[in-house]
Amino acid sequence: MNKYYKHILSAIFFVMVFLFWRVGYACAFSYHEQFQMFMVTKSYFLERIILPGGMADYLGEFFVQFYYFPLFGTLIVSIFLTAIQILTWKLLKIFSAVDYAYIFSFLPSIFLWRYMGNESVLLSFVVAIVAALVFDLGYVAIKNNVARIICGTLGVTAFYWLFGAMAFSVVLFIVIYNYKSKINVIISVSAILVTITTALVFYRFSSYPLFRFFLGINYFRFPTQIPIMQVFVMIAVASMPLLGLMEKKLNKKIALGLGIFVVGFGVVYIPTGFKSLNYEVMQYDYLVRIGNWEKIIEISDKQNPRTPQSVACLNLALAEKGQLGERMFNYFQNGHEGLVPSFVRDFFLPLSTAEIYLRLGMVNSSMRNLFEAQEAIPNYRKSVRITKRLAELNIINEDYEVAKKYLKMLSKTLFYKDFANNTLANIDKFKDSKFWASVSKNRYQKDFLFSEAEPDQMYGLLLVQNGKNRMAFDYLMADVLLEKDLQKFINYYQFYKDAGYKILPKNFQEALIFAYYKTHGSLSGIPPIVTTNVVNDFQQFIQAYSRNIQAVNADNTYYKYLLNLK
Repeated sequence: MNKYYKHILSAIFFVMVFLFWRVGYACAFSYHEQFQMFMVTKSYFLERIILPGGMADYLGEFFVQFYYFPLFGTLIVSIFLTAIQILTWKLLKIFSAVDYAYIFSFLPSIFLWRYMGNESVLLSFVVAIVAALVFDLGYVAIKNNVARIICGTLGVTAFYWLFGAMAFSVVLFIVIYNYKSKINVIISVSAILVTITTALVFYRFSSYPLFRFFLGINYFRFPTQIPIMQVFVMIAVASMPLLGLMEKKLNKKIALGLGIFVVGFGVVYIPTGFKSLNYEVMQYDYLVRIGNWEKIIEISDKQNPRTPQSVACLNLALAEKGQLGERMFNYFQNGHEGLVPSFVRDFFLPLSTAEIYLRLGMVNSSMRNLFEAQEAIPNYRKSVRITKRLAELNIINEDYEVAKKYLKMLSKTLFYKDFANNTLANIDKFKDSKFWASVSKNRYQKDFLFSEAEPDQMYGLLLVQNGKNRMAFDYLMADVLLEKDLQKFINYYQFYKDAGYKILPKNFQEALIFAYYKTHGSLSGIPPIVTTNVVNDFQQFIQAYSRNIQAVNADNTYYKYLLNLK
């Protein structure tokens, strides 16, 4: 057991990382995968490699394309974090670390794990860390001082070009490793000067700001931001081997205490890097992307969505399952923004909004959101998800040449090339599929000025040209109810027959009953499109409401939303 305990601890760590990402944050992999387009072409490789850190960037994108399958993404991240832990231990041993100090080798991975909770951290940073640790091991394996000077100068220069600013972490390690020897001071000074000079030379021939050449160009999605946590991780990776200088042997009790501390520290510290609201939106958007409406409703049943974007995804799921008019007020609602959020200049939020527009039949509005999102990607990459949708929408609009341009780009990727090639070969039959035939049928047929300020008019136009567009009917009814405009509801609800309803869904019935009662003072003569159960429930509600407002239980009804009941 003593012989293999280190292997067992690393295996346990791998499993913990795997389960953490797989169970709690699998949506992060779709998030990252959709904001790049890794193409297997010479020009794409040269475009990446020409910048400092280009190899880290290229390899990072290569691995991220496999995030198309979240399981693969979970495996990749788990392997990288475990590899960093094992490589850190190998460096610790070189610094005379005792076996009981093995627990310290987990700290860089824990710091990085927590930092990766920031959804803008790119895998290129993780690749650069692994490369730096491998370079450090190679450096200490060199015994000849001349060879070390070459490695600490030319080698570090090459490393900087390939893996970017992580070279400064390598230089810090070289300084730490050489601090005892006067001869090696020359190597340390040379490494520092050469690396700084290299960064300045690259800066001289580039348009990037100076700080990015010292902190990393493509480690973080936002070009103008470098989180302090990134700098901390870079320093920690280089300096962690200092813990190996503990010559005094640790006894088992101290080692056990340290182990418990590190585990407890990780359990408490790592989740602080993951903002729950950000990942909630990511999870809802991922489920919209794959069309898993049942899962959206399932997670909403466990916890009400907390952002307008999440609410909009839930309402879309309810509409897709034919439950919007039955169950929308079982959940938190925040006005018509919870149906179709207003456009914002962002690279992520418009994506799920574009899906809502698409499924309603508002093709051009969907395209606008997608195009603006593509242009807003902070590091100027192209999105495979957006490009695929733009190709499809241009086919629906019969702009075939534009569609072909997008499809040819996708044909150079790994996981989208089959779709691209098949679509190119059968572009004239694309609209024959059930989904796209429905979109073509439901879409606006005439040009007009679109108004986000009048969504009910936009849904109404969809119904005028195709009364069987049930989703447009549901959104029209939901919109006026969310705006508490019962007069418009009375004007619009009569479209229900064309939409395929024999009786109104429950929440729509509640609105009709309330409006009718408010106008007539009773329910005598109410149209026979309401059910006895809903009528009886209203009568019980109105009696309780007239006696004691505080005692009214109106959960899962429109009355609660309409009257602002708690």
